[in-house]
Amino acid sequence: MSGASDDDDKTPGGLVLQIAGAAMRLLRGEIALRKAEAREIGLILARALVIILVGLVLALLGLGQLADAGHAALVMAGLAPVWASLLIGIALCLVAAGLIWWQLRRIRRAGYFARREIFARGGADLREPEDG
Repeated sequence: MSGASDDDDKTPGGLVLQIAGAAMRLLRGEIALRKAEAREIGLILARALVIILVGLVLALLGLGQLADAGHAALVMAGLAPVWASLLIGIALCLVAAGLIWWQLRRIRRAGYFARREIFARGGADLREPEDG
């Protein structure tokens, strides 16, 4: 009985079936490995995001304390508490507005560079077609 199966395995068709079976096992193993790696990366990313969020919350609390300390320093320097709060608030809003303006300029420039790259490659022309 074993002799008949050995003869079948040595035929070209049997060898092709063996190769196909081995390739399928290898492919299944690779897919399983990639799924396991993806799960592990997902867990690492989830943990990292939680820690980053905790860090951001702590940073916001720290910035609030720094703003309070600045307020207290201005009051100790002789400024009325209302004016100290107003000065700290305006300064923080100006810093925030500057950061937002800076990033919006970068975004607009990125769009310009992307369009320029498309034109340089001879790609799709985004201009209006000329009548002629």
